[in-house]
Amino acid sequence: MKILILTPNYPRRGATMNGIFIHQQVKALQRLGIECHVLLLHKWFPPFGLHKYHSYWHRGFIEKNSYFDEYEGVKIHAVPMFKRMPSVVFNESFFDRAVRSLVNYIKGNKEICNADWIYAHFLTDMGYIAVRAKEKLNIKVAAITRGDDVHAWPASNPALIDNIRYCFTHADLMLANNKRLAKDALEFADTLRPEFGIVYNGINYCDFGKSMSVSEIEDIRNKYGLPLNKKILICVARNEYLKGWKELLEAIAENKDLLDGWLLLAITSNDKGRYSIDIEQTVKDLCIASHVIVRDFMPFEEVKLLYKATNAFILPSYNEGISNAVMEAMASGLWVIATDVGGHSEIIEHCKSGYLIQPKSKDEILKSLTYLVANYDNERNKFAGEGYKAMEKLGNYDKNAQTLIAYLSAK
Repeated sequence: MKILILTPNYPRRGATMNGIFIHQQVKALQRLGIECHVLLLHKWFPPFGLHKYHSYWHRGFIEKNSYFDEYEGVKIHAVPMFKRMPSVVFNESFFDRAVRSLVNYIKGNKEICNADWIYAHFLTDMGYIAVRAKEKLNIKVAAITRGDDVHAWPASNPALIDNIRYCFTHADLMLANNKRLAKDALEFADTLRPEFGIVYNGINYCDFGKSMSVSEIEDIRNKYGLPLNKKILICVARNEYLKGWKELLEAIAENKDLLDGWLLLAITSNDKGRYSIDIEQTVKDLCIASHVIVRDFMPFEEVKLLYKATNAFILPSYNEGISNAVMEAMASGLWVIATDVGGHSEIIEHCKSGYLIQPKSKDEILKSLTYLVANYDNERNKFAGEGYKAMEKLGNYDKNAQTLIAYLSAK
């Protein structure tokens, strides 16, 4: 079986954690004998340095040069989207341009033109593009919803609801990465309510389960400049408001005495976008520098070490599919606090394998932190053991890739 993976998110130069959950699934598919090719769209630009004469071309040059040709054994295709100019004459939308470019690229590439499936991620964009292209390609399309394409983007741009409905009526297979997400996606259904296959990401939980000695933990803390005399609550997330940083930092600021024996370690990005929050500045403004340490995103192997050297994990995000970081923390034996969004309630049993809170609530965060401080010493082993069992039950990347293959093979 040959699969083309169409996605906006994939590891790239300077951002190797981007779309890592998709990449892990692709690697699992390849281990199981599936030929995979990742397709990444980018804005077309002319050669010979001419890209600097137009902003569209310049952005395309930057995009293309951030892509790998191959990453950890996965072949990556950069698909150029040629923009007809001037736009006042050629009235073509982004989606029209993407469909045309995708069709031309696949048809013109002997290596992939005979693919069996296009596996398109996110219904609102790549799923919609793939199902529009499939009639000209004679390639079946599986479209998967992963979270924001149902929970966030249609709210800010209602026109995207039509894209979701188009996927419902034209995709050969509809997938979701958790049960709640499938249910929520169907809220957008008009007349046709398709059946969804459920394909979890999974996690290689065995990579996280090994415990460390006290001296090893001290060595890690010393390496990263972390105190030895405090318990550490870690949060790994982009610096976006949607990740709940504002509520988390304000909860800490208003209850510093409660958390005197604890420290928040924020592993995050430093994006400057419209929806980004300046975490370091917020920490200064709230006068909580003694309670928070901020570190830039780092290679995954280093994050795994930090999971082992910390005590608890929190992710108060507004929406998720199922957070990779939550699964990693559970597999690492951490006390996990996460919002009851997406599929989190499918892997976390409240007050047993983790602690679930409602999103967008500073009070809920405070309640969870109060419970953590009061009960950590007595209940940490229970949380660690049950969290790890939950990850065993969920299964690793290969197990869940087998589920995906079964859905594709049945069509």
